[in-house]
Amino acid sequence: MADGAFEFVAEGTQLTGPRAEQNDAFAFGPYSAVVADGMGGGAGPGMVAAEVAEYYGQLPASVRAGELEDALRRAPDALGHQLLRHGHEDGSTVSAAVLAPDGELWLTNAGDSMSVLIRGERLMYVNPLHNVSAAAPSGSKGLPNPYQLNRYIAPMHSFAPELVHFQAEDGDIVILMSDGVHTNLVDRDLIEIVHSDERPASIGYEILRRAASHSLKDNATCVVASVRLTKG
Repeated sequence: MADGAFEFVAEGTQLTGPRAEQNDAFAFGPYSAVVADGMGGGAGPGMVAAEVAEYYGQLPASVRAGELEDALRRAPDALGHQLLRHGHEDGSTVSAAVLAPDGELWLTNAGDSMSVLIRGERLMYVNPLHNVSAAAPSGSKGLPNPYQLNRYIAPMHSFAPELVHFQAEDGDIVILMSDGVHTNLVDRDLIEIVHSDERPASIGYEILRRAASHSLKDNATCVVASVRLTKG
């Protein structure tokens, strides 16, 4: 075990883009970072995204470190029941990072938001996106909508979330992005931006600046969390 404790130094950045409503939400703290992208119409998706971001953001304080994996696996079902109790009908994607003081780092995803882990010069992890991509059955009149999601958080929607585990290292960078951001960037952009400035706020600002320079088609939200090993 490292001589000290691990924590995030994080910042969030957000643009509305061309849409009338801001349906993205984010949260971050010393042990969590979250981006959620609401799905549906009207004001409902933004409310759902905010609830999803709050739920994941509070997980490190509500469960023991050894129970993080189980809590993250159960989170979509637990949130689905919570949203149902609160009368919501819309859904949300999620990309979340949870860090324990001993360096146990969990990344979880559902939908088409994205989590990226960069360590030095290496792109350690990029999550798969949960878009419908299978060809239509023989004899059908077309392909399914490629943007339709097959995993997302919503009332009465049960699934297994994407969940990976790493042992964090001092200086690791976790970047969480809604689809309005990452569809306008490529991997080399992220690595170049991270190596140009180590400050999370500056990294997030530059990511959104580059995404917006390609003409935003959706809300754009980015959270950057740098892993720090603190002494004492």
